[in-house]
Amino acid sequence: MATDYSRYAVVWSCTDLADGTSNESAWVLSRSPDVTPEVETIYRSVLTRNNLDFGFMRETGRDFDACQAGTA
Repeated sequence: MATDYSRYAVVWSCTDLADGTSNESAWVLSRSPDVTPEVETIYRSVLTRNNLDFGFMRETGRDFDACQAGTA
């Protein structure tokens, strides 16, 4: 949806489901763990402009040790 190729990217996906509904997902990606207020204003604006409610988003962890994916 938007990127400056150096600090952030906003990504959106929509999948049609068999029952006629859809599953929407959005991600805000950052190249650093701490986002400046300027970048936060930009990505919130992108989400709002595209009718995506930031209130339904949750922050994901950055701790790779806590991630269970790929562990056997």
